[in-house]
Amino acid sequence: MPGGLLLVGLLIVLLAGLALTGGSEMRPSAMVKLVYILALAAFIPMAVGFGIAAFYKGPEYPTFDGPRAPVKALPPGESQPQLTEEEQRQRQAEFEKAQKAYELVRDHHSRNVFIIAGLVGVGVIAAGLILAAVLDAIRSGLVLGGTITVVYGAGQYFGNASDATRFIIVTAGLALLLALGYWRLRDWAKQSPA
Repeated sequence: MPGGLLLVGLLIVLLAGLALTGGSEMRPSAMVKLVYILALAAFIPMAVGFGIAAFYKGPEYPTFDGPRAPVKALPPGESQPQLTEEEQRQRQAEFEKAQKAYELVRDHHSRNVFIIAGLVGVGVIAAGLILAAVLDAIRSGLVLGGTITVVYGAGQYFGNASDATRFIIVTAGLALLLALGYWRLRDWAKQSPA
């Protein structure tokens, strides 16, 4: 959670900086809008992350029973049987096999979480860019929240992705943002009075 704490600290510094440099122009309504934008930006990725966790469960890490035999209820005075070396090696091999299977499923799950979060995040960003100018605070919150959601999804998968895959993903995201921004900002420039 250090990344989350860093983000919160960064937002607090941003808010304090705006309040200090805004002077008389930093009205209470502007502060409320800023806090609203930051709240939207925080709740969107949390909703996506918790939604994914609730409806798309990740794999469970396998457990290792250890080198001992399973514990059974025995009559008083009797001790638990010990495993032979061959049985211990067999259990270790079974655990290693289960661990490799878990890693494959975990990598697949991480990739899917990235895809889900990335698509939702890009959709939220697009919604923020499409909304009318009168909904400026909502637009800003959606764009920031969508961006954080995409970063969350990328963080889930980037550890497992190759350098080439990371480059392709980031470049595709940048191209999409530039295309959406160019389309929308050009449209806004036409609408604003000169």
